[in-house]
Amino acid sequence: MRKTGMVAAMAAALCLSGCGAITRDLRHPGGYPGHLLDERTFDASESKQVQLLRFTIILAMAARMGGETVTDAKEADAIADYLAAAADEINYAAANIYPSDGGVACRVGDVKQPARPLPGQIARLDTAVADAERAAQDAGRSAQVATAAETSVRAMLASGTPPAIAAAAAPEPAVPPCNGYFVNFEADVPLIEARMMRLLFATLPRDHVRKFAEDIQKGNFLGSAWNGLKVVFVGIKGLHTASGTYRSGQEALVANLDRCSSKSAVAPDYDEYDETRWTVKQAVACLGVSADNLFGPHPGEIAGDDIRIDVSGKTFMALMQLARTSCVRLPIGTADNSNSELAAARSRRAALCDRLRWNPKPKLDSLGLR
Repeated sequence: MRKTGMVAAMAAALCLSGCGAITRDLRHPGGYPGHLLDERTFDASESKQVQLLRFTIILAMAARMGGETVTDAKEADAIADYLAAAADEINYAAANIYPSDGGVACRVGDVKQPARPLPGQIARLDTAVADAERAAQDAGRSAQVATAAETSVRAMLASGTPPAIAAAAAPEPAVPPCNGYFVNFEADVPLIEARMMRLLFATLPRDHVRKFAEDIQKGNFLGSAWNGLKVVFVGIKGLHTASGTYRSGQEALVANLDRCSSKSAVAPDYDEYDETRWTVKQAVACLGVSADNLFGPHPGEIAGDDIRIDVSGKTFMALMQLARTSCVRLPIGTADNSNSELAAARSRRAALCDRLRWNPKPKLDSLGLR
C-alpha cells in the first residue's frame, strides 16, 4: 500500500511539473519537440508539408556543420551514414503527403466540397470542364468511325467478302495504388526525429570536448583553456556554416508563400517573393521575425494559419542539394589508404551521399515487398 502511494505521489508530481509537455506531445503537430520548434523557428503547426520542410532544413544544416566540425574519416563515414538514414526517413514520411511512384497518398474519409469554391478550385474546375468537352468531341469522332465501320462490314457481308477480325482493345491502364496515408504522417515524425538526434550528436566536436574535460580533471588549466578556445572556434565556425543553410531555408519557405503576411511594420508590400534578387532580409521581414531579438518580442511573427501552403518539390530538391554537396566533401580515408581501399571507400561514400535526394518513397511493409 505504501509503495502504491509513493508511485501515485511521484506520478502526481510528474504531472504537475510536466503535464503541459505531455499534453503537447499528445496533441500538438510534431509533439512537444514540434511545439518548441514552432516557437523558436517558424510555426509549421498548420501544414504537414511545412513540417517536413523544416526537417529538411535541419538535415541540410547538420550536413554543413559536419563539414566544419569533423576531421576524422571514421567519424565522417558515420555522419554520411546518419545523413543517408535521415534522408530516407524524410522521404518515407513524404510518401504520406506527396505522390510517389506514380501513385498518390490515400484519404481515409470522404472529403466534402466547400460551399464556395476557392480560386484554385475554380481554375481546376475550368480545366475539368475543358477536358470534358474534349472528351465529348473525341467520343463524337469515335461514334462516326464506328458508324462508318458498321456500314463497311454490312457492305462486305452483302458481297460475300469475309470481314477482318479487329484486334482486341487494349485494357485500360490500372489506376496506380496509393503509397501512403495522409493521416500516417504524424506517426513518422518521431522516426525522423530519432535519426536527426543521432545525426546532430555526431556533428558535435566530441574530441575537443573530451580533451577539454580531461584537462580540467587533471588540473591542466592552461591546456584546458587552449582546448576550450578550440571548442569555441570549431563550434562557432560550424554554427555559422549551419546558419547560412538556415537562411537559405527561410528564403525557400517564403518563396512558397502566395504573398507576404504584412503583419510586420517593416515587411515589404509585395505579392510574390523575388528569389532572383531579394535576400533573407526581405524573407525575415515577411515572416515577421525580429531582426534584432532571437527570443524577444517579435514585431508580428507570422502564425501557422498564415503558412498553410503547399511546398513545391523543387524546394526540397534545393535543400537536399546543400546536404548532398556537404556530404561528398566530408573527409575520406582508410586504415592503410591503399588505392583499392580508397576506391571502395569513395564508392561507398558516393552511394550514401546519393541518397540525399528528394525522392518520396513508401516504406517496405514486408520482406522483399512493398
